[in-house]
Amino acid sequence: MRDLRRDRVGQVMGHEGPYVQLRPVGGGREWDAEPGSLSPASLAEGLSARVAAANARSRVSCRDPAATPIDTDKMSAECTVAHQHGPVELHDRCRQTEDIPLPHSQGILLQARCRCTCHPWTRRRKARS
Repeated sequence: MRDLRRDRVGQVMGHEGPYVQLRPVGGGREWDAEPGSLSPASLAEGLSARVAAANARSRVSCRDPAATPIDTDKMSAECTVAHQHGPVELHDRCRQTEDIPLPHSQGILLQARCRCTCHPWTRRRKARS
């Protein structure tokens, strides 16, 4: 939805009294909007908000303890804990440096390498694409 008073696009999270609660598309602090000041966001506005949120997430440094983890299901246990609790040195203990294929299979992984952006192998791969 587009909040015309604030000129912002947000997702409807609920209703509180006479107000509609909206949250930014990429997450963040909710705000209250009057139902009369809301209009449906166009497809272009919704896409633009999602792209802006994805771009903001890509700029987050995983070495920053205040950073929000993006995709912890694709990270090693060490990097997941480092993202959630902030002991940065845990990133250095990560040993999921390469994909381990399931024997006698094609393309099925027994264990995928850690996708945390703090690792040099992830940064090199991003630079090539």
